[in-house]
Amino acid sequence: MTMPVFEAKTLRIGLETVDPRIKGPASENRAANSSLKLPALSRALEARDGRVAIVGFGPSLADTWQALRYFDGPIWTTSAAHDFLLERGVVPTFHTDTDHREHKAHYNSAYSDTTRYRIATSVHPLYIERLLGKGPIELFHLFLPAYGPYEPGYWRVDAEYDVGQTTARLAYLKGWREQHWFGFDYSSGATGTHAGPHAGVGSPPVGIKVRGRQYESSEFHVQGAMGAERLLRTLPKLRVEIHGDGMLLPFLTARGRNMV
Repeated sequence: MTMPVFEAKTLRIGLETVDPRIKGPASENRAANSSLKLPALSRALEARDGRVAIVGFGPSLADTWQALRYFDGPIWTTSAAHDFLLERGVVPTFHTDTDHREHKAHYNSAYSDTTRYRIATSVHPLYIERLLGKGPIELFHLFLPAYGPYEPGYWRVDAEYDVGQTTARLAYLKGWREQHWFGFDYSSGATGTHAGPHAGVGSPPVGIKVRGRQYESSEFHVQGAMGAERLLRTLPKLRVEIHGDGMLLPFLTARGRNMV
């Protein structure tokens, strides 16, 4: 079967719908984690126009991570980028996860007691259990209207397409207006769909043509690239530098978005 190929410029941004299969587990996780009465993530600003690195687990991270050794600002990891950096001697300042599924609890096995773990109440309770005693934990609610009602006491942060984009919004709300995105590719690379082993969401492969170059991607990742475009439209004061040779930067540029 021939892989479908799409032109970046002609793709339309669609509105994501809430998968009803997720609501139950996410709400159950949220209730269990909220009952622990762990500290809430504060809404207070932590920076004014400062710079922060938001680190996803796209394949380009395998090529760009060393720049983080010298990054002048906080390093904020998501998903499996946490262990990837710690194993290479780079300690995250912050780490965030939002996914409700149990297997995500096993992504992290290396820890630093100086990393502040800013975790959504939607994660599986085993994730919190494994994290207790490893470093300071601050909880927040991942907000989608259909997932309510929400337990009181925790900041409700609007959910974006994935944990990287949600973290970018969270960092923006905390005051970081200059963001450097690492591992935000939405395309495959030399190490596959991610910088290392990753039991992520599978979806049919597709090709994306951007100014004559074709990238291997997937339906899930193409939606992610369009989600990033939506996010940047809603945060006009955000300045973003995208590191690596993944599809996202040329994708946004080809679509005429003066955002990065």
